[in-house]
Amino acid sequence: MPTVLNQLLTILKHIIETYQLNDSIDVLEYAAKLIHLLQDVHSAENTNYSLEPFSHAIDQLALCLTARISNRFIVPSSLNA
Repeated sequence: MPTVLNQLLTILKHIIETYQLNDSIDVLEYAAKLIHLLQDVHSAENTNYSLEPFSHAIDQLALCLTARISNRFIVPSSLNA
């Protein structure tokens, strides 16, 4: 599991740095939630855990990332004229 956590951290770090999202509270919040969930699963003795929290955190993180990244590529209509 540490390998999976390291991979997740590497991916999140790359995305956050590349798109300069370190001031995006919602992105950081869901990234932290996903990291915490992964750490809990790794430390838990019980292997009968629910995937629902992971799905929710990933969905919310994807929505936040999409919204933040899309805003960086939108050209104001005044520049198109």
